[in-house]
Amino acid sequence: MSDRLVVPEHDYGDWRRWEMDELSTPERERGQRERSRQEAIRQQLFKRNAELEALREKARQEAYEAAYKEGFEEGRQAGYEQGLEEGRTAGEQELQRQTQQALAPLLPLAERYREALDTLDADMAEGLVDLALATGRRLAGKRWTLTPRSFWISCVSCCMPSRRFPDVPGSGYTRPT
Repeated sequence: MSDRLVVPEHDYGDWRRWEMDELSTPERERGQRERSRQEAIRQQLFKRNAELEALREKARQEAYEAAYKEGFEEGRQAGYEQGLEEGRTAGEQELQRQTQQALAPLLPLAERYREALDTLDADMAEGLVDLALATGRRLAGKRWTLTPRSFWISCVSCCMPSRRFPDVPGSGYTRPT
C-alpha cells in the first residue's frame, strides 16, 4: 500500500467522516419516501379505479333498471292490448251466443205474428170490399134523401146490424114502452 493519497478530481474539499448509519439512513429515508410516495400513488390509483368502477356499476345498474322498466312497460302494454282484444272478442261471442239463446224461443212467435199480420191485412182488405159492396147494394135498394149523416149511419149499420141509433130516423131504433 502506498503512502500516497489519492485525491479525486471532483473533490471540492467538502468531506465528511463516514459512519455506517449515516449512509444507510438517507437512502433508507429516500427509499421509504419513495415507497410511501409509490404507496400513495398506488392508493390514489386504487381509489380512482374504485370510484370509476363504482360509477360504471352505477351507470350499468341505472341502464339495467331503465331497460327493465321500459321492457316491463312495453310488455305490460302489449299484454293489456292483447288481453283487451281477446276480452272484447270473447265478450262479443258470448253476447252473440246469449242473444241467440234468448231469442230462439221468440223466433216461432215472431213468425206467427208476421203470418197473423199478413192474414189481418188480407182480411181487412176483404172486409172493406165487402163493406163497400154491402153499402152500395143497400143504397141501390132504397130511395132516400142523402145527407152525410144518414150516409154514415147506413154504412155503420151495414157493418154492425145489431147497433141502433136512437136519434136518427130510419135507423131501426124503437123506444122501449
